[in-house]
Amino acid sequence: MRTSPEKYACRSSRKLGRALRAAAACALMLVAAAGRPLAAGQVTREEGSLMGTLAQIDIAEIEAGQLALEKSRSEQIKAFAQLVVDEHSADLQALRTLAQARGVTLPEEANIRSKSQGVALKMLSGSLFDRQYLKRMGISEHQRSLGLLRDALNNTQEPELLALIEKMLPVAQSHLQKARLIWVQQD
Repeated sequence: MRTSPEKYACRSSRKLGRALRAAAACALMLVAAAGRPLAAGQVTREEGSLMGTLAQIDIAEIEAGQLALEKSRSEQIKAFAQLVVDEHSADLQALRTLAQARGVTLPEEANIRSKSQGVALKMLSGSLFDRQYLKRMGISEHQRSLGLLRDALNNTQEPELLALIEKMLPVAQSHLQKARLIWVQQD
């Protein structure tokens, strides 16, 4: 027995109606969820992205600092680089602990921009290396980090992430001040 076109259209219409009702219900649930605060221990997509960016900054600073410890001839720059490695390593560890607790996967390496800066620094030596390390990693990158951290203070809701940002901010300010001081003394 063949199904008439009218019966087929009627069945298709019912299936379409059910599918539309299901889609509408899903849409309503999403709209309702968007208005509700996150459950304790959750981070927003933006906060997860911020955590990833902060991890990449820490990794880049650690790698550049280790390079400065190998290549620099200046004891002042080596002391600064060791401070940067130590403090960014502590920040990265705290960030990794928080990310794991919140189910956020962090990158394991610096971003492309930072990697290219590292390659450029590796090609330099002597006082030219020292100047470029201070300019790129000590000053420029810490200025960039400070801007990011200040913006994050206003846009972060997750309490533990906010506390970590508040802890990282004075560290970045201190690194920038020290790098500027060394820069002036190098002239």
